Amino acid sequence: MPGRIEQKLWNFIRNQPFFDMHSHMAGFDLGGPADDRHEKYLPQILMNDYYAYLAGSCSDIQINPQKFGEWKQIDKQEYMEMVFPVIEKCRALTTHVAYREGIRKLHPFKGADINKENWKPIDRSISAKYKKYGERGWQRRVCKRAGVVRQVHIATLPYVVTHFDSLPPEERKAQKQLLAPSLVLDSYIFAGFQVHKTAYEETKKILNINPSNYNEYLDFCGRAIKLFKERGGTSVKLLAAYSRPLFFEEVADAHASELFAKGPENISGQELKKLQDNLMWHLLEMSLSCRLPLIVHTGYAIPTAWGDPELLLNIIRSPRLPGLKIAVIHSGWPNEGKALILARTFRNCYIDF
Repeated sequence: MPGRIEQKLWNFIRNQPFFDMHSHMAGFDLGGPADDRHEKYLPQILMNDYYAYLAGSCSDIQINPQKFGEWKQIDKQEYMEMVFPVIEKCRALTTHVAYREGIRKLHPFKGADINKENWKPIDRSISAKYKKYGERGWQRRVCKRAGVVRQVHIATLPYVVTHFDSLPPEERKAQKQLLAPSLVLDSYIFAGFQVHKTAYEETKKILNINPSNYNEYLDFCGRAIKLFKERGGTSVKLLAAYSRPLFFEEVADAHASELFAKGPENISGQELKKLQDNLMWHLLEMSLSCRLPLIVHTGYAIPTAWGDPELLLNIIRSPRLPGLKIAVIHSGWPNEGKALILARTFRNCYIDF
């Protein structure tokens, strides 16, 4: 009986449409080339994201993540030799099992696991699929097979403008049917990863604006968010917990204007945080006016306190942001209990596992 009940539950789950709330799709934040029918390899797939994080904690070998564009075809044998020690230490993890069985579904192979005897046929199958369908096309086929009907894609303004405009009409249409672009806000508060800083400079070119003072900067941000919405953007994304706490104080505009006049690149510490705090409230007001919900990275952060979802409490219940929908991503883990209470208490707060 338990087996039959489990099967019924599994069948029910499989028949549900899946809306992926957090993903890095082909081209990542800026977008890839219009013709993306280039080869990819097994070590790239394995080290694309999660294993890249694990490698540093369970292996002495330094591995450069594929997403920084440092992989070459001639290196795949060398890189695979570097990946195997990581695989060996991760074989018992559910993450590895998910990777392995996902690869097995798409590129059938013999044996209990990926090993030094069978990896080359798997690699050839992966390369052939990417060359035939292109990276975007292959991902769309995989999403369809997995029942993913919509995919939130972490993106920037250049993605929905420059990148989308570069695609052939049918390809652009197919991408827009699957993707729900989410604008990373971090570069607008002078934070984020290098790719977001690059996107910020590209955004100034797209808008033909180079703000020189606080008021001009707010106008610049407003135009960027509005254009993002016009070009198909569906939400805004905050990754700030990677670089600072998620608590944003309401700082007076006059003080923020003084700090901006010093040059954001010339301030740090509490001065920079005060400027970021002020700008974030304005960015969220702009997002609300464009009916764009906020998706917040919570949980994983160093120090871990930076990603505590309870730090968002003043934003969640602020009268300045009536009706702003906020999705707490990664369930706030290891503070998932706090995230659940926030979602249970406030109608505008949602939790995503």
